[in-house]
Amino acid sequence: MKSQPFSNPVFHSAGRGSLVNSIDLGIAACSAAATASNLRVDTRIMYSVGRSCLDMKLFTEDVKVALGIPLSVTGKSPFFDRK
Repeated sequence: MKSQPFSNPVFHSAGRGSLVNSIDLGIAACSAAATASNLRVDTRIMYSVGRSCLDMKLFTEDVKVALGIPLSVTGKSPFFDRK
């Protein structure tokens, strides 16, 4: 059985080499979030924020994949729905 090629519309439109760049972006985003956590700053890595920025054309045309990292320094994390 032949293996199927990787098929994801984000990576497909960005080009073949962007998969490695996207993995590097994910690693960098996780490192930034971990550093913020060490400083007691609440964060979340959000694909939807990056996608919205791309849709609004806030980056140059050569940027194909983006992530957003909102920060919070409040008493409770706004990223969790606690009841």
